[in-house]
Amino acid sequence: MIMEIYEQFDDSLPEKWTTVQVFEICIEAWNLALKKGVIGDKMFKDMLSRHKQGKVVNKMINYKNKHFKEFSIVDFSTTNNILQIKSQPPEEYFKNMIINSLVTIKKGKK
Repeated sequence: MIMEIYEQFDDSLPEKWTTVQVFEICIEAWNLALKKGVIGDKMFKDMLSRHKQGKVVNKMINYKNKHFKEFSIVDFSTTNNILQIKSQPPEEYFKNMIINSLVTIKKGKK
């Protein structure tokens, strides 16, 4: 899935970027696609307008939503030039994100 986005948009990103940088922006776009419906249009457009690659990221988001709407990425790593991705359904992703936020808030209180 990520490889497909990578292949679709690699030529649209700065040539000097490393493979890891391109994968990072692909995953960033992927996760922004998940947040798009949650944070609202105004905040989403504001986030994209501040992004150096906002136009490409927006195209990646639209591509992700069209082809892979049911998936979210939780984590990724590269080992020996092999990309490994952990994914889960969006509902699970947001549930964990909220729980982690609450735990962080609770830890901050004394």
